[in-house]
Amino acid sequence: MGTEVTQDRNRSWRLAFVCVAAALGVGIVIALLGTDGATGAKPEVLGQIKGAPKPACPSVEDSDGNVTRPCSATGSMTGFPTRIGNKRNPFVMPTNGKIVAWSVDLSKPKKSERDFFGTLFQDKTFGTAPSARISVLRSTGKTNFFKLSKKSPAVDLSGNYGQKPVFTLDKPISAKKGTIVALTEPTWIPALALGLNAKRNQWRGSRPAGKCSDSRKNARTASPQERLNSKREYGCKFTTSLPLYNIFYITSGSGRTQRLGA
Repeated sequence: MGTEVTQDRNRSWRLAFVCVAAALGVGIVIALLGTDGATGAKPEVLGQIKGAPKPACPSVEDSDGNVTRPCSATGSMTGFPTRIGNKRNPFVMPTNGKIVAWSVDLSKPKKSERDFFGTLFQDKTFGTAPSARISVLRSTGKTNFFKLSKKSPAVDLSGNYGQKPVFTLDKPISAKKGTIVALTEPTWIPALALGLNAKRNQWRGSRPAGKCSDSRKNARTASPQERLNSKREYGCKFTTSLPLYNIFYITSGSGRTQRLGA
C-alpha cells in the first residue's frame, strides 16, 4: 500500500514498496471524543499500539549525506494491518458497532518529498495533496478478496502535516462484526512507520499478487478500492512497516458520542 522514497548520496530518487498500520495518542483522542452524557458510551479503538512507532519523515542524513532514515509514504491503495505485535487482525470489528471517528499519525515531509509523492500519486479530485478515507471491507469467501461495503468521505490532509488529526463522522458508519476497517488513499499520505519486526508487523494492500514490487510502473498504475460493492484482490503482503491510523467506534445500542475533531 505504499511507496518509500529516499535519496542516495547523489540525491537520486529510489522507490521501494513497503507497508502500513496503526498508532497515535489514543488516550488523548478518546478523552477528546468524550462520552455521551445520557448513556456514558465511550468509543472503543481499533489499532491501538502500546509504545506506538513514529511515521518516517522527513528523511535523516549523516554528515556525509548518506540517508540513515528514509522518508516514506503510502499511496493509491487500500490496505489494513493483519498483525500488530501479538494482535492478529487488529482492524476486524469484534462486535456490531458504529464507527464515529478515525485518525492518522502524519509526519512532516520536506517540500521536495511532498512534491515527489504528490506528482507520483496525484488524481483529479485532490491533485497532488495527501488524502485519505476509511473503508469497511467484507470477505467474499475467496482468500484475500474483499468487497467494499461502506466508506467515509475522503479528506484533504495537506493542512495536517506533523499532526494527529481526528475526523469525527457527520454520519456514523455501521459496521458488522467480522468486517475489516481499512485505510484508503486516493492520492498519498505520510503516515508510515519503518524498520519494524517483520513477524510482528504485517499488512495487506489492494493489489494483485505479482504487483507488489518496487517498480515505478507498479506505483503509477496502482489504484485504491473506492467503488461500493466492488470486489478486489488484496494479494500483496507487506512486513516491517505499518500505516499509522486508528478507528473509533461504539458498540451498537450504546448511544451516541459527542462530535469533536476535524
